[in-house]
Amino acid sequence: MNNFLDKIKEMVLANYFILVYVFIFGFSLFQGQIISWFCENGIKKIMRSRYETVNELMDDLIEERKLKDRWTECYNCLWKALMYSLVGIACLGQLILFMIEPSVDRVGTNVCMLTIAISFLEFRDNISISKKMKNEIHVETIKIARIFTDLETMAIQDFTLDILMEKKYINEGKRVEIIRDYK
Repeated sequence: MNNFLDKIKEMVLANYFILVYVFIFGFSLFQGQIISWFCENGIKKIMRSRYETVNELMDDLIEERKLKDRWTECYNCLWKALMYSLVGIACLGQLILFMIEPSVDRVGTNVCMLTIAISFLEFRDNISISKKMKNEIHVETIKIARIFTDLETMAIQDFTLDILMEKKYINEGKRVEIIRDYK
């Protein structure tokens, strides 16, 4: 049992353990940007399969509403919450090791307990902020989807009216009347 505890202490104190934390921390800094980039490209891919003018308006609308920045902030909050939970769990393991030792280090134990408390408070705060941001983004996305649907409907209507005028089924006056009735 004592040999097992010594192995765990060596692993915690080893540089590899610190390098893993540094890697996870570095990855978490850029995770929000990566995911928001994938979301933005997915939205743009769907839009590009439609009409060019509608796509340009949609790109302008997404940029105007700063959806990419909001997704980045949201996922940064989620990754911060994950990192704080991992730090809290790691410190909890460290606290257990401190308690098992025959000679108790009060300073290390207090620092460990303080780190656990702070990390779980930050975890809770970041989770609540990210939920709030997700709700705001969802509402904004619904608004954008409605605008896009209206733009797409107008583009299809315009295309259809052009064909009807080309085949001389309607005249310019009837076209204007149809467009006015749609609004």
